[in-house]
Parts: sequence; structure tokens; C-alpha cells
Amino acid sequence: MFTGSFAGQAVAWMLTYLLHSTLLLGLAWLASKPLSRWSVAAEEMVWKLALVGALFTA
Repeated sequence: MFTGSFAGQAVAWMLTYLLHSTLLLGLAWLASKPLSRWSVAAEEMVWKLALVGALFTA
């Protein structure tokens, strides 16, 4: 019984992570082109936040 519950929670977390990472990386991709004109450091920060943010929000 514990295994089924754990597997269900793991699948739910993976689907949540997939959704959040897709949204955050898509937003970072959209923001990266305008940001690259102003600051490479800002563009890099947006990508890093998108990658790490998906873990924290899931």
C-alpha cells in the first residue's frame, strides 16, 4: 500500500515539475531576446531562475 501511494505522489510531482518547468523556460526564452540587447548578466539570471524556479515551485 505504501508503494502505490509513493508512486502516485512521485508521478504527481513529476507532472507538476513538467508543467512548471515548461512554463518558466518558455517565459525565459521569450524574455531572453530583449534582455540580450541590454545585459547578458540579466539574461543569464533569467535562465538560472527559470531552471531552479521549477524545482522550488513544484
